Amino acid sequence: MLFLLQLFLLLVQSNLHHVTCSVSEIEINALYDLWTSTQGPKWQYWQNNSQNISFDEGMMGMENIISGQPWNFSSPLSASTPCLPGSARWQGVNCSINNDHITGLFLPTLGLNGTLPVSLCDLFALRSILFAVNILHGAIPSCISRLTALTMFHISNNFISGEIPDGLWDLSQLEWLQLVDNRLTGTLSSGVGNLLQLRMLGLGSNLLSGKLPRELGKLHSVVYAPIGMYTFMHPLVWTDVVCGVLLLQFFVLFMIIYGILKCVDSHQQIVFDCFHVTSLSSSPSSSSSSSSLTGVNFFSGTIPAEIGNMANLLHLGLVTCALTGQIPISISAMTNIQSITIANNQLTGSFPIFLADHPSLVNIQLFGNEMVGFLPSFTSDRLAVLQLQSNRFSGELIQVFTETFVSSSNLNTIDLSENALTGSIPPSLFNIPTLVNLALSSNCFTGSLPQTICSAGNIRTMTLNGLSSNKQCENQRFLPGLLLKDYMHGSIPLCVWSLANLRSFHISGNRFSGEIGGLPVNSVLDELSLSHNHFTGSLPVSIQQKSYSLFDVSYNTFTGNIDDIVVSNTSRTLKTNLNRLSGHISKEFSQADLTTLDILRGNMFDCQNIPSADEHSKTYECGSSNLDNALYFVSACMLFWLIVVAIVLIYHFGKFTFSDTISKFRDYYFLFDTAAVVDSASPNIVKFDWILRKTVYSLSLCSVLGMVSCIPAFIMKMSYGSVSYVHSYTWIFSLAYSSGMWV
Repeated sequence: MLFLLQLFLLLVQSNLHHVTCSVSEIEINALYDLWTSTQGPKWQYWQNNSQNISFDEGMMGMENIISGQPWNFSSPLSASTPCLPGSARWQGVNCSINNDHITGLFLPTLGLNGTLPVSLCDLFALRSILFAVNILHGAIPSCISRLTALTMFHISNNFISGEIPDGLWDLSQLEWLQLVDNRLTGTLSSGVGNLLQLRMLGLGSNLLSGKLPRELGKLHSVVYAPIGMYTFMHPLVWTDVVCGVLLLQFFVLFMIIYGILKCVDSHQQIVFDCFHVTSLSSSPSSSSSSSSLTGVNFFSGTIPAEIGNMANLLHLGLVTCALTGQIPISISAMTNIQSITIANNQLTGSFPIFLADHPSLVNIQLFGNEMVGFLPSFTSDRLAVLQLQSNRFSGELIQVFTETFVSSSNLNTIDLSENALTGSIPPSLFNIPTLVNLALSSNCFTGSLPQTICSAGNIRTMTLNGLSSNKQCENQRFLPGLLLKDYMHGSIPLCVWSLANLRSFHISGNRFSGEIGGLPVNSVLDELSLSHNHFTGSLPVSIQQKSYSLFDVSYNTFTGNIDDIVVSNTSRTLKTNLNRLSGHISKEFSQADLTTLDILRGNMFDCQNIPSADEHSKTYECGSSNLDNALYFVSACMLFWLIVVAIVLIYHFGKFTFSDTISKFRDYYFLFDTAAVVDSASPNIVKFDWILRKTVYSLSLCSVLGMVSCIPAFIMKMSYGSVSYVHSYTWIFSLAYSSGMWV
């Protein structure tokens, strides 16, 4: 028994010695080089707070990465111990089962600042490299081909430059390759087809160029793990981390490691991005966030038909690549495809019909191309995102969103802005129960807003700016701003203000008219833009007594005052210019920290509390009497010329008495129609005819002189005072105002 106990102690001692001292000096030196070349003493390690997180079986090992110890190099270096068991292990370091080799480096968001050392290639057992969201620069070491065991290489969201080394395409075991959001140049080598084990490929937001290699068709099994509504490849995550959102940063790392450890998934998915974007709409306000970008790839040519060989494709991203031609029909063979994003290119042709009824598609984003023709009827009930803005699609939507499709549709985002769509907005569109974001701006629609807009109970963003204003509809006009056919008109359905989830409502640049009602406004409405319409009446108190980040009712004919407008810390833009507003200006406008404040132009407020933040405050003449004074000035000028004309008439015709004039008038108007009178050429009638002609001539001359002298003088006078009144009344009589178009 004693012998067995002694043997056990010897084994334990041997294992402890093996655990603490078995990593080779070459690998320790490689870690030291990485630490020194990336300002290791300044790394921002994760704090030991993993005890607040519960880990399931699929996340085994994540606690060691987050709660490990800061890197600490002893003297000599060979005495350093990165592979101690448990929480004593160095943070971000994974080791082999026997703790004798470094197999993984997980160092995202730690602030690595520098270049990747060549000695990194000495870590020959490395299987995983994750250096995303740091400040790395320089080139990828060409010796990377020596890391033959590497299965994951993730350096997204850095400043890595130069060309992708050819040796990278020799890593036949590579499953996860993410180079998104760097400054890589050169072309994409055909060697990418050698990575037959690749499960994820991300090349977005770089400076790559050239044609897409046909060898992409050899990549049959690229994988990324979806984590709820986010994914590991989602650029929004990295952007927010870079911006320093610390709480989200920890959540990001949580998702990253979870995604890595869950990467063996039964779903085969593929990602190939030229340029990652998260902005899902061209509207001024989108529910989605914008991405932080350092570059755009410049791939050219057409989409290779071989891309259809990727039978397991789930996500395809080809954004801002300068691609031309049409979407290849071979994509229809991708039976598992869920998301297609081929945006900001130069694609032509019509909308592929096979996409409209594809049973597995959830996301279709073809915005920013030159596609034309009518849109087909959609039938798939899985489709959630449809973004076709900034193309040249035409035709009516009544056949696109049929009642049958709407009844079972799961669409939550529709953006058809900046096309040439005609007809009325189909009432069925607002009956989609899941609709959250809708953008139809800058098209050629006619008619009025359907009353079914009240059915969109879940809608959050509604962007309907310039519904009849697209330049592709200019053949319907013969003068700027004057339409030859019908256009959007009518009033806003009052139920809009009670849509409980509506946060952003933009309907600028239309011909909507009438009063906007005084019903209570929902509590979440944050952006309201009603500018460039024909709205009348006063601004309801219920609308004024609401805090907005954006409030724009400019270029209308609203009257009354704005005493109740609320300016809060979240307010950024406030515009009420070019209306008929008057009265008192609240002190809140002078004290507010607004990005844009424009309330004075074209209104007639009193002289108290003129806000200096308004760019027209120095030229604005307060008080409504200024308008009267301006009109008096013009009247006096015209009166002057009338007096001049009267003096001229008296000078020429002074010898005629009043009775003579009446007599000649009677003779002229009652006798001129007889030939005898006309032939007799009565001297009185001829003389009076000459007087009348001279009078008409003099009055015409007076009008011309008034136009030439009075109006410019009036404008010069107002240029030193209330410019706003000139602009305001010029705006009223303009064709742009008459047609409701933007100016």
